[in-house]
Amino acid sequence: MKFSPMHRIVSALAISMAFVGCSEKAAEPPLVDGSSPVATAEVPRTANPVVAGGAVQEYVPSAAISEGGHCFLDAVNGGPTKGATAQVDKEVSFGGWVSDTDNRVPTTALFVLEGSSNSYSVPLVAGGERPDVAAALSNEALQNSGYNVVAQLDGVAPGEYALAIVLGSDQVVRCELNAKLTVDI
Repeated sequence: MKFSPMHRIVSALAISMAFVGCSEKAAEPPLVDGSSPVATAEVPRTANPVVAGGAVQEYVPSAAISEGGHCFLDAVNGGPTKGATAQVDKEVSFGGWVSDTDNRVPTTALFVLEGSSNSYSVPLVAGGERPDVAAALSNEALQNSGYNVVAQLDGVAPGEYALAIVLGSDQVVRCELNAKLTVDI
């Protein structure tokens, strides 16, 4: 079968439009103050094969903890962070990126749910690819700053929890995620 030049142009245009429609927009990391550089309802998709977590443990913050590091929560259960909910005794996932006070990927971290009377934590391991973060912050050391945490909420009391990341073992710092999770029965 022979195709005319016009048929070839139309076919090439259709294929190009299909690729544009299927492309994923890279997420832009937040500014240092925690605000987002762009307003978007789109949840970023990250190439982050590293998954950490497990059953949550009771968390008691250290008196010597200070604010520090840089972090952001992109998604809860693969969806938007605003209005995020989970159920007691079920699994919940969190995805985003984190850096320590020296703007490097931390080696020790906890993902923390801070409630009014109870707080819980689960181990966080960063290492997922986040070239968008490295580019936006002009720091190649953050190329693998992505995290995915899966937390099993066994025994977690229903209520509203502020979300944060606690970094370090020598100098412990807390990075506020500016997000909340409501845990229901």
